[in-house]
Amino acid sequence: MARRTLNSHIRSLLLTMAVAAIASDGTAGQAAAGAGPAFLPHQALYNLSLVKSRGSASIDSARGRILYDFSGSACEGYTSEFRQVSELNSGEGKVTLSDLRSTSWEDGAGKSYRFKIDSRMNESNSSPVDGIAERTGDHITVKLRQPETKTFTLDGSTVFPTEQIHRIISAAKEGKSLLELTVYDGSDNGQKVYNTLTVIGQPIPGDRTIAAPDPSVTSDRMKSLMASCANTNPRYI
Repeated sequence: MARRTLNSHIRSLLLTMAVAAIASDGTAGQAAAGAGPAFLPHQALYNLSLVKSRGSASIDSARGRILYDFSGSACEGYTSEFRQVSELNSGEGKVTLSDLRSTSWEDGAGKSYRFKIDSRMNESNSSPVDGIAERTGDHITVKLRQPETKTFTLDGSTVFPTEQIHRIISAAKEGKSLLELTVYDGSDNGQKVYNTLTVIGQPIPGDRTIAAPDPSVTSDRMKSLMASCANTNPRYI
């Protein structure tokens, strides 16, 4: 469950960055096949707190922090670093401290993907996932080093996280509102593949005035770009 939460945060942040911070003046889409538009480096820090809790397993209090960094280029590949530390207090001195970390690198053309995910809960030993996935012909070969040494193949239609963002942006430019993709990102034990359904909203002009401006839309560079909202729902298989 912890690793699913981790990768959900990663995907949400990546999608937010992608649709709001495309470094394109309309010519980036002419890059080499499979490379897609270029992305601007993106770094964010989020403070977490509990608004309310309900249900039988209620939480008295919660706090935490997310640090996210995305960098790279189509030529050198894209690197994503993510860390979430959270503390949950369920009352009577029962406190759960979790530390989730993820580092990944993806080739600009979506042909190679390296990942390392580590999770710790209280004083327990870490649960690392470490591996590499390579696209060859009509399939993808995954080689895991942790949690166990294992090699297996995935269908060639499967995409990696950054390539998924490229596909979503392309679909938005084509005026599509729905996009289904099978995605692999090394989640859980490194053997999970999931189907995703992305719902793409209507285009938003960069100079549009909104009630609570985001730093990205106050930038003169961003005002010249068109944005959209994308919501991706993963269904593990």
